[in-house]
Amino acid sequence: MRALGHPLCVGLDPYLDRLPTPFRRGAMAPQRPDTAHAVEEFCSRIIDLIAGDVAIVKLQVALFDSDLPRGPFVYSQTFWTQDCVGLRDPTLAQVEATLALE
Repeated sequence: MRALGHPLCVGLDPYLDRLPTPFRRGAMAPQRPDTAHAVEEFCSRIIDLIAGDVAIVKLQVALFDSDLPRGPFVYSQTFWTQDCVGLRDPTLAQVEATLALE
């Protein structure tokens, strides 16, 4: 965060009905495996685009619930494989602790 000069946090809320057309797969039904792939691709692409400009990315864990096949896996893959700090449902204490890491 010091390198960037700010603690900007971007939240990703991948609502299925709001994913942009290029990422949509079929009917985007929660129980379809291709829907989980679409969510993973969308989140990863957004993070790739913003990683050098933001300090923290917060994924909305509720949108990766058990209704989405592979949802927890997609959440973990997106959360842990990106080149930026991730927060899980942050509280103020977590945000402060993350800021202290820099």
